[in-house]
Amino acid sequence: LWGRLAETGLRSAGVPPDDVRWLRLALDRGAVHWIRGQRQEAVAINRDAIIGLEAVLGPDHPDIARGLSVMGNALHKLNRPDEAYTV
Repeated sequence: LWGRLAETGLRSAGVPPDDVRWLRLALDRGAVHWIRGQRQEAVAINRDAIIGLEAVLGPDHPDIARGLSVMGNALHKLNRPDEAYTV
């Protein structure tokens, strides 16, 4: 529900699709998938969001660390530790 509300707010405000706020919303969605136990979805969503955020904010921004943390935990839970270490 909150994700749809956030989307509606961003659209209503005319926020362009390449704005960092959309990427942050994607990170939040990835975290929700993680909490729900939907690890594959969390990894995919976070990977895309991280790529976009790195392009806009640079690799050392705290948002990148947050996304990498969720993605690393999800990969670990998926028994894909080698990928988690390279992330």
